[in-house]
Amino acid sequence: MPEHVLLSTVGISDYSETRFVLEDGDETSAKLAPVALARLLDIDALLLAHTPEVREETAHIERVREACDATDVAVRTVEVDLIRGQADVDRLLDDVTSALVESDTRAVTLDICHAYRSLQLALYTATIQLDALDVVDIEGLYYAEEAGGGGTTRLLDLTYLHTLMEWHHALRTDCCTPVTGVMSTGSIQTCATRCAR
Repeated sequence: MPEHVLLSTVGISDYSETRFVLEDGDETSAKLAPVALARLLDIDALLLAHTPEVREETAHIERVREACDATDVAVRTVEVDLIRGQADVDRLLDDVTSALVESDTRAVTLDICHAYRSLQLALYTATIQLDALDVVDIEGLYYAEEAGGGGTTRLLDLTYLHTLMEWHHALRTDCCTPVTGVMSTGSIQTCATRCAR
């Protein structure tokens, strides 16, 4: 059972070697963000969602497997269709949630650097559903502008956005009245700091 899974995707672009830099200064070079994140984070396994086009038109899946083999990160793939309608969304949510449940992991980090935004949003939605059901915990959410575009890109830790969604739910359901007072005092950063105490 992997303790920490990276849920990621890649597109069909011809990615270039890029220097990926975390906010703490750790860095690595790779063509693909999932490879960079697998090297930089404490990841046991990678769940790579991809379209049939990625499998048919690129060598990205093989590149991810080879790079992860070198760092003892297990790779599992789940093939998903491009989202063209509601049925595609439903099927994608089912496929990804099933793959995450089958991975028998507790901690999930999301990589939303590559592929179509609709796919990234669906991956996030599938994961927050499982988080709400207490099946997994979202440990991280990373994005990099121009990932695989060459040069240097910063990996942005957007995990706090998930925390804000949890606050939103708590406030709307009146299960977290003390947070209401804290949030009315100022900025999101101030609220996050006070709630972390």
